[in-house]
Amino acid sequence: MNIFLDENMPEGLTNKLSDKGHTVQSVAALNKKGIENGAVLKEAEGKFDLLFTRDAKFAQRFHDRQRPRIIHVTIHQARANAFIPIFMEHFEKTDWSRIQSGDTWPFTVPRPTTRGRAKKERT
Repeated sequence: MNIFLDENMPEGLTNKLSDKGHTVQSVAALNKKGIENGAVLKEAEGKFDLLFTRDAKFAQRFHDRQRPRIIHVTIHQARANAFIPIFMEHFEKTDWSRIQSGDTWPFTVPRPTTRGRAKKERT
C-alpha cells in the first residue's frame, strides 16, 4: 500500500510501515509542517491509498475521497515508543478493504501506558 502520514503522526511510523513493504511518505519528510489540510490532501491525492491523521475534522471534511482514504487515528496521544507498537499491532490486524475515508480507526481505542503496553479504554 501507499501510505501518507499527516504531521500529527509519529515520524517513526515511516520506517515501521516501510519495513512491512509499504511505500510511505509524510508531511514531515517533505518539510511541509504547518501546511493547511487542503494542501496535505493535494500532496497525497491520487498517489496514496491511505492518509493517516489524528485530526478528526480533517478526516470528516474530506470523507468522500476515494484515494487516498483519510483515516482518523484514535489511538491516544503518547510518545512514539508507546504509540507506534499499538498502531502497528492494529494496522496488521485491519482489513483495509473494509475501511472507508473518514472512518475512525482503530475501532477499539487503546490507551498507551508508560511501559508501552496498552489498556483498552472502550470497545
